[in-house]
Amino acid sequence: MIGRFISQMGDWFNSVALFTLLLNLTGSGETIAIILIIKLLPTFFFGPLAGVVADRFNRKTVMLASDILRGITVLGFLFIESANQVWNVYALTALQVILSTFFEPAESAAVPNLIRRQDLVTANALGGASWSVTLALGAAPTAVSVTSPVLLPELDPEKFAAAMLPVKVLSPPSDCA
Repeated sequence: MIGRFISQMGDWFNSVALFTLLLNLTGSGETIAIILIIKLLPTFFFGPLAGVVADRFNRKTVMLASDILRGITVLGFLFIESANQVWNVYALTALQVILSTFFEPAESAAVPNLIRRQDLVTANALGGASWSVTLALGAAPTAVSVTSPVLLPELDPEKFAAAMLPVKVLSPPSDCA
């Protein structure tokens, strides 16, 4: 749950930072529309495959590989300096979303293996509720920090590292579902 919370908070932080970066580089709202489309389409196309991967491969491995690769991917945002590089923002975002598409079903499918059966409903409710809380907490610092948006994506690799720690150290209780 802690890893999910940290990761979701960073995802919102990253989204607002991307919007700010694109607006500062181009001054065009069109780039925001394009990035929103890019954030939605990969899930549509890769979602079915990601579900199969989550069912057929070790979920912990899928989650760790996805997070490590996402962390490496967001480092690419540090090299974006001009409007001529907006296509790099699009490509990096698409790759980041594709990797997230593989992480999500593996995480959801792993929850019953980590939580005791009697706590499963509560855990799922908390996981769903955390989305709204992380929207506010993840987006707020970005809104305050818009004066230096190029530096904002730099914080995302730390988010991925912090979110991976619980995945690495968790072992399921003996009475899991």
